[in-house]
This record gives sequence, C-alpha cells and structure tokens, in this order.
Amino acid sequence: MLHPPLRLLPLLAALYMSACSDHNDASTVVDQQVAQAMSWLQADGNRIADELGRTVLLRGFNHIGLRSDRNHPPYRDEEGRTNPAAELFELQDIEDSDFAAIAGMGLNSLRLVVTWEFAQPDPPPAPYNEAYFRLIDNFIAKAKAHGLYVIFDFGQFGWGRAAGGNAGAPAWTISDTCASLPGPTGSAPPQASASVSCNYFNFWQNDENNGAGLQDHYVNLWRFVAQRYRDEPAIAMYDLLNEPFGGPIPPGVFELQFMFPFYQRLSAAIREIDPRHAIAFQPELLHAIGVPTPVAAPIGIDNAIYIPHEYTASYFIQRVNPAYTPLQDPITQLYLNIANTEAQIFSTPWMIGETGWTRSTEADGVGGPIPAIDEQAPRDFARDFTRAADAFQIGWQWFAYSSIDEAYGINFGGELDDPLIRELARPFPRAVGGELIAFSFAPETGIYQQQWRNNPGGMHEIALPMAWHYPDGICITVDDAAPQYLAIDGSSKTVTYAFEPTRQTLIYSGSGLNLRIHPGLCD
Repeated sequence: MLHPPLRLLPLLAALYMSACSDHNDASTVVDQQVAQAMSWLQADGNRIADELGRTVLLRGFNHIGLRSDRNHPPYRDEEGRTNPAAELFELQDIEDSDFAAIAGMGLNSLRLVVTWEFAQPDPPPAPYNEAYFRLIDNFIAKAKAHGLYVIFDFGQFGWGRAAGGNAGAPAWTISDTCASLPGPTGSAPPQASASVSCNYFNFWQNDENNGAGLQDHYVNLWRFVAQRYRDEPAIAMYDLLNEPFGGPIPPGVFELQFMFPFYQRLSAAIREIDPRHAIAFQPELLHAIGVPTPVAAPIGIDNAIYIPHEYTASYFIQRVNPAYTPLQDPITQLYLNIANTEAQIFSTPWMIGETGWTRSTEADGVGGPIPAIDEQAPRDFARDFTRAADAFQIGWQWFAYSSIDEAYGINFGGELDDPLIRELARPFPRAVGGELIAFSFAPETGIYQQQWRNNPGGMHEIALPMAWHYPDGICITVDDAAPQYLAIDGSSKTVTYAFEPTRQTLIYSGSGLNLRIHPGLCD
C-alpha cells in the first residue's frame, strides 16, 4: 500500500479524474496508438524493441509482495495447515492503487519476485500450487491494466528459508547431508554457510531428489510457467535464475561448465513451449558486489537479455554503516562500464535487474553488528545511479517496492519516502521510434533533453512524471519548431503531442532530432 505525501494528493486526484473523462480532441492518431494492446518485446541487437520496432527502456521496481522471506511464516504451520495468504504475502502492496501509483510515477515495468517454495511446496508428483499461481495471475492482470510490463523471476537468496536463507527453494529440495551441516550464523551472508553451499552444489550437480535431478525439477517448473503464460505479452521476459551461486565450484569453472550450459538447457526447454518471450539471464552472485564475470562469450540463446544486479562491495559496507559517500559514484560507473562490456561480448541488450541501497544495517533477513539507520543514503545513491544509468541509456529495476521493508522499501516510518521517489520518478524515453542517441534530466532545473535519429512515422513515448516534477505543465521544443505547452491534466493536445495522465507519458508523433522540455509555460 503506497502512502503518498499529502501535498501530492490533489495533483494525483486531478490526473486520474482527467484520465477518466472524455476527450473530443482531433488528435486521433495519438489516441489510437495509446489504446493499442501492449506490444511483445524482444532483444534486437543491443537493444530491447517492441513490435513497432521502437527502442524500449524498462524502468520500475522489484516487487516482493509475493515472495517468501524471513519476515513471514512458513507455508504451513506445525499442524500441516496452510497459513493464510494475508500472513504469507504483502497483499496490501498489490492493490489496484499500488499499480496506479507506480504508473503515475512514469515507470513502465515491475520485476515480479516469486519463489519456488510457494510454487511447488510439495515434491512431485504433487501438483503445482494453483492458489499461488492465481495470485500471480492477478498480479500480472493488474500490471497489464496499468500499462506495466512484468519481468517474471523466481527469486532466491541463500537457497531457501528451510536452509537458513532468506527466500527460494522448498524444503523438500534439501538433502539429509546438507541439512546436517552448519547453517548461517550471525550477520554473515547465508551463502557463507556449509549447509547453504551444499544445496547449491547439489543443484549444479543435478543430484537426484524425489525421483529426478534438482535441475530437472526446476526446469519442469519453468515449463509449467511457459505453458501458462506463453500468450501473455505483458510479461516482458523470463528471468531464469536469481543471483546464481556456485558454492564450492571455482569461478570460471562454474560459469563455463555449469551456469551457462544450464541456462542454455533451461532456455531450450522453455522455447519448446514458448518461442516468443525474451529470456533474461544473470551473472554469478559475486558479480552483484562488483566482481566481473571471469569468462564471457556469446551466450548462445536467441532473444536473450543480460540483467546483472548492481550493489557492488557497498553491500557489505552497509552492514556496518549504511551511509552513502561520494566515493560510491565512480564505483557505480565502473560497474556499469563492466556490465556494458560484458553485454557486448554476450551479444545481447542489457539492463540492471536489481539495484538499491539499504537505510539500515539490518537487511535481507541478516542483521548487522551495530544497529544503524541512514534515511538519506538510498536517496543519494538513487540520484547518482539514475544519472549514470541515463548516460548508459539503460533500464533498471529498483529494489524494492514494499510498504513494510524498512531497509530497502519505498516507505519509511510509515510514510512514502517522497525524496527517494522524486529521484526514481524521472523523465526517460520509454519508447523511441528511431535510434536513441542520448538523453538527460537535470532535477534541479527540471530540464529534460533527448536526441535521436528519427524513423519516418515514428511514435515516441517519454515518461514525464508531472506530479513529481512538473506541477505547472511543460513547454516542449523540437528542433527549431515553435514551442508547445502541455498541461498536467492532459487537456492541451495537438496533432503531434499528447500527455497521458494515467501513465504520466508524453506521446509525440512528429519528426525531429532534438527535443527539450522545461517546466511551466513557454516564453
């Protein structure tokens, strides 16, 4: 449940009332384009493209309302009864108002983090958890209704809760040997424990468990997902495996002999059922803290997108002191440079699948040695990260959309973290009908600039979160054409411009090379 600051409520109410009213404007070309169904997305060279051939950037949140974690009870109680959904999940964060608010920030996507534990709580031949998948169906339907793409991800961190991790695999995947080993202790990451490492090793060896290999069970789960959602264009991509960890397998050996071959095998299984959805893949876990991939080569998967996570070594520093320092900015830019180079080697587009900064030394179910909170830290990181991401022209998914996670969530102290959202809800090119050259946004002045090479008849979409940055409307100038004013409520349309309040998106159907937007009336 989003708690917007009171000063924004009148603006948001005006936007939604305007969106529900009838417009009899002559700019029917724009209206028809906006009304069309969500387009299938695919990897096209080094970019993500829609069915119109436009370059698409996906920006939004990691949504953790349907995942398992240490803050929630197990799937079943001690009597074997299923715990209520309201206790298992953050259902208050998947209301219609949440999706409307996210779209109202100008964002266009959500990385839906679900877990194997709930999808398959019982070993085969027991069926998959239909009640859980109905919750997922409902999430996707709501996202789609608000124009938000979904990145489908089976999240895990530390193998699973039954192994002492924070989220992931069900208890039945844990062998007796792994269960007998020491588990996570203190503030150390769960991956450092012998028990968790043992489970990962068993997975990569495809050890037999309940009549089949562990990998086989996971592949079959993805087959089920592919069959269920094969015709759903609102799903942007399938994210194969979250932050894969090799356990005792050495880096380099792990990628070449285990991780990449598994990605290829899993993708082939999905492709037998679903040939259209893009496949997203991640590097090994340590990459998220700044360790480059030791080996990279063309991934050998069609329609694939590289989505590394960006936390860098600050992930560990934050467990002692969450404060943000200016030294992090060059580290972030170095990381993005590394990921960009890797994507070129993989021959895929790329975006950041997860990034964020904790306010607290207690995060991911792991407490720090000294309790500390710095509410300004994620805001400062968001300011620098979003500027760097603009320079690289990439999409990202911020961690996390949660009203109860005081460490990473967008609410703090029971209220929406307004300064943080102002950094994340920023203008960017959602879809460009041509070749995107560069774009930038200066929060201190509100000036947004974009350069591109236009395709004839191209239809462009630019996220413009008016309620957060342009309460008095905007003035648009393209090349040397006369400036045009657009109001916040979307009432001032022209043949080539329109503002869609529900998605906080500018629709531009004209030609040009250079676009500039500044707040308020045109001079």
